[in-house]
Amino acid sequence: MDVNIVVMGTESVGKSALTVRLLTRRFIGEYGDIESIYSHSFMVDGREITLNIWDSPYSENSSVETSMLEKKVQWADGYILVYSICDRASFNTVSRLIQTIKSTKDYLNAEKVPIVIVGNKRDLHHRRTVQSEEGRLLALNTDCHFYEVSAAENYHSVLMVFHGLVDRMKDGKLTAKRPLGFRGIVKSMSAVFARRRTDSF
Repeated sequence: MDVNIVVMGTESVGKSALTVRLLTRRFIGEYGDIESIYSHSFMVDGREITLNIWDSPYSENSSVETSMLEKKVQWADGYILVYSICDRASFNTVSRLIQTIKSTKDYLNAEKVPIVIVGNKRDLHHRRTVQSEEGRLLALNTDCHFYEVSAAENYHSVLMVFHGLVDRMKDGKLTAKRPLGFRGIVKSMSAVFARRRTDSF
C-alpha cells in the first residue's frame, strides 16, 4: 500500500532533518538545496505501508513556489507542515499553507484533509518565539494534528509524527493509492549522507 506524503515549510525549519531522522535514525543538521523523494516502509496492523516522502526546498520566488505547491498538493495524500519554534514567519507560512492545501486539493465526500503541523527545534526553547499553545490552537482551528518535536534530539517523536499522519489517513480511507509518480525528481541520497554532521541548523 503506497502513500504519498509531502513535507513543506520555509527554509531552515528542519524539513530534511525530520525526514532523514525517520529514514536513518540519524540527525544531520546541515543540508544543501536538495530535492528528493524517499521511500520508507513499515507495518501497520499487519499490513505493509510504504511512504513516498517528497522533501523539496522552499522557493522565495512566489510564482515558482505557487507552481510547485500546486504540484505537491495534487501529488500528495497527506501533508506534514513544519515550522521552527524560533521563527514566527515560518509559523505564519504554515497557516497559509493549510488554507492553500484545503482550497487546492479535491477531496471526495469532503473527507478531512490529512495534515499534521509540526513545531520543530524544541531543543532550542531558549530561542522560542512561537508558544506551544499557538501551534495547538492553529491545529484545533484547522482540524489538523499537532506535534512539537526536536529532530536533533529525539527519533521517537519524529516517528510519532509520521505514524500519526498515517493513522489520520487511515481514518479518511486515503491509503489505497497508486504507485509513486514524479520519479524524475528523485535525487541520490549519497550527497546528503556524505555531508559532515553538525549540531548547527
